[in-house]
Amino acid sequence: MPNTDLTTVLRSSIEEANPRTKRIFGEGHAMSPQEVEEFLAPGPVGLISTVGPSRAPHMAPTTIFLVDGHIYFSAGKGSATQHHLQRNPKVAVAVVDPPWTRHLLVQGTVRFLEPDTEEMTRVQAFQKALRGRATSTLVAVEVRKIFTWKG
Repeated sequence: MPNTDLTTVLRSSIEEANPRTKRIFGEGHAMSPQEVEEFLAPGPVGLISTVGPSRAPHMAPTTIFLVDGHIYFSAGKGSATQHHLQRNPKVAVAVVDPPWTRHLLVQGTVRFLEPDTEEMTRVQAFQKALRGRATSTLVAVEVRKIFTWKG
């Protein structure tokens, strides 16, 4: 699987970070694109952070999928997460591997997958193979920043 997009965003996120962030997430602690793929391969639970109409923050757990180098998750039909993202597509995603041996932090915007598209079919097939079922409300994260840490 080509990981050019993942490689590019991992590199540019560190290059553009402030000195403290570079110290924490750079040199020796950053995951490689292959390590990120391995970390997300089992479909770990992540926390999705959105902002509601009252501007209050909202967090919800969901399974995170990496398919063809792109991050996806499901937003339950009719859920607060779905409604918030339809109003404001900005999102933060966090995945932590207890006991703090690895973690991944993402900032970006989302795009809801259209039904009956090749992308939707591919991501649902991945979901079904991993979890035994697929969901109908899938979201792609257009990653703006990604920071990883391994200890």
